[in-house]
Amino acid sequence: MSSQEKIKVVSRDKIKNFLFLFGYFLLLFNIAFIFNIIAIRKKNNLKEEPFQLTIDEFKDAKEYFKNSKKKVKITFWHNLYAEERKVLNKIIQDFEKDYPGIEVLEDNKGNWGQIFKHVSNALTVDKQPNLVVSYPDHVGFYHKSNKVLPLDAFIDKDEDFKNNKQNDFLPYYFAPIQIEDKIKHYYYLPFLKTTEIMFYNKDLLKSIHDKIPELINDKGEIAKDSLSWVQMDEISKILKDSNKKDFIPIVVDSESNLFIISTQQKGINYPLTKEQTQDFLHNSEVQELLQEFKTRYDNKHLTLGKLTGEEDKVPELLINNNIAFYITSTRRLDNLCIDNAFIPKLGYTNVPTVNSESNKNILQGSNVNLFYSKNKDEMLASWFFLKHLTSEDVYKDFLKENKFFNITRDNKKTENINIETIQKEQTEKNKEETEELKSLRKNFFKEFIVKNAEKSENNFFTTSIFENSDFFRNIISDLFIEVLTIDKDTNDKDVRIKELLTEAINRILTN
Repeated sequence: MSSQEKIKVVSRDKIKNFLFLFGYFLLLFNIAFIFNIIAIRKKNNLKEEPFQLTIDEFKDAKEYFKNSKKKVKITFWHNLYAEERKVLNKIIQDFEKDYPGIEVLEDNKGNWGQIFKHVSNALTVDKQPNLVVSYPDHVGFYHKSNKVLPLDAFIDKDEDFKNNKQNDFLPYYFAPIQIEDKIKHYYYLPFLKTTEIMFYNKDLLKSIHDKIPELINDKGEIAKDSLSWVQMDEISKILKDSNKKDFIPIVVDSESNLFIISTQQKGINYPLTKEQTQDFLHNSEVQELLQEFKTRYDNKHLTLGKLTGEEDKVPELLINNNIAFYITSTRRLDNLCIDNAFIPKLGYTNVPTVNSESNKNILQGSNVNLFYSKNKDEMLASWFFLKHLTSEDVYKDFLKENKFFNITRDNKKTENINIETIQKEQTEKNKEETEELKSLRKNFFKEFIVKNAEKSENNFFTTSIFENSDFFRNIISDLFIEVLTIDKDTNDKDVRIKELLTEAINRILTN
């Protein structure tokens, strides 16, 4: 082989080696690139990609959303009733006029249990909504996904929100909370807040006025701000003796709320941690409370909506004189106003008290929280809608349509909420309503909603959030039902109640 031929062979070998090395490094580059893309895509929560916001970004976003023809779409999941949903759609239309660069897609996901299930499932596959109505317990559970968006950055950068006195929320509605870490954050704003109330049938109470005039006046109205459970027992016995055999005076909508309210009124500390649930359920006073409600159930003085077999028809039972008292949410007022003939007979008062010195009541109803999105514009757009959704103007929109929710702002600001003026602005449909209904709604707002806002912070409470606090609430509900339905002829009910308490403790500690 000539020297020239040898040089050509060596050159070809060098080229082959070069191409091999080039191809090898190209392959490594592509593999690294692909893994990098995958890693970026996996940044689907706040732990992987913390949310950061500058003041300039915030100002630019606001300007963009107010002037852009290109829309950023955000989703809002809720559980509003049909009539409330109509109000929401108008609220969304008004918001989109102010922010043409944002489109809000609302979706009703059913009752509280259903919406919790929908959100929980969506979080596992990164299909969560941008905003959702929620309870604090729900937020505690959702937080495990690292996708609940703290509001601190928005609040810090939004000068309008910070400086607007209408955002002076009452402290028990708007406060930072601690979830699974040492830092407190704002996770939600209060939306349609409610509390428990006791509605009653004045006709039925009027019929027994002469037997208990110190508690019931001659119009069938309860003569006190609230009754004790001992007084309720007295009234229930008289009603039982005066009506047909299967008559049960009291129906309770939420057994967990009833139980939790009763423990708070009795001064029993609600758990702050999963470990404290054991001491809570082992407390002898908790067992005493359960025994008291078991006795009322056995005496056919009280039952639960879930145990009537007609949970959705309990309002009709009150309207048709089949029950005398209905302990439920203030949100139920509309359901009890469907029969004009019944409206003059409808009364309402605070929930009964375990301890006459304590009339504590639970704060409930929806907050709205935000979720993480890979699209930062969606998170910014969600904040602007959240701010609008929880504004005083939106509260008035619901009020105009006779949807009564708790006042969430400092009562000094509620002077702007004039029920007479608002009633004049109602639709033609509402103007056709009877004077009795208008009067009922006006008095309900003034005598219950406004007075609640004037009460001390000590009158209300919210349950704490801790690991599995949502599950603990379900356990309380199950426990209460299991205790009530212990066979009446069981010789030693106390022993069975203790067994059920132990089973409840084991469920929460092993979950």
